Amino acid sequence: MVGREQFLQQIAENLGRGRITAGVKRPEWDGTPQWDVVQTTDKESLIEQFAAEGDRVHTTFIRATKQSVADVLADEIERYGGGPIVYERHENDEWYGVSSLYHRLQDDGLTVEPYGVLTEKEQRELLVKANIGITYAAYALAESATVVLLHNEMNGRALSLLPTHYIALIPVDVLVPRLSHVTKAIREREQVDDVSASAISFVSGPSNSADIESNLVVGVHGPVKATYILIDS
Repeated sequence: MVGREQFLQQIAENLGRGRITAGVKRPEWDGTPQWDVVQTTDKESLIEQFAAEGDRVHTTFIRATKQSVADVLADEIERYGGGPIVYERHENDEWYGVSSLYHRLQDDGLTVEPYGVLTEKEQRELLVKANIGITYAAYALAESATVVLLHNEMNGRALSLLPTHYIALIPVDVLVPRLSHVTKAIREREQVDDVSASAISFVSGPSNSADIESNLVVGVHGPVKATYILIDS
């Protein structure tokens, strides 16, 4: 947390006083609209909302199980035209059988590379040419079909931005109602552990833009198509 401490120290110096490190009490607000607007936390209801919002942001939504996720992912990779593929190395790869899928694809002659093993220059060049980028969601927001990515050395920001297509693997346990739940969860994690994120991204489907007449164009300055694979426990 050196960066944070230096930042706070600089603010104190600019204010012409020492750091205040004790005796600060968080205010108790009279209203809490960020929580009051949540109508349900039922998991099935959240999944239905997430799927409906995903359709609004032009994203393919697929529900899978632990046993079927590798096959579902393989079908989406084929639908998107195969490699080159760059993926986030994750502890769940073995659990879901995804590692075996990547090896099979490599045996079939596709370029399938984990993020973070090449030099910075090689990594950038591969991502520019990549057809598919694959990451895991740290959290997912039902209210807006948004996936939250905590970036580190195995999951850089470019992984969800530069490839032509983007696939998010979303364990159902990380699905929450709205943004307030994510900021609260990250705050609570900071109290007991280092979040270990160089940056945090909020991704809501493929890139899109509209002109002054509201003519929407999907796939403008990032992935032209996106798929969310929600994985049941």
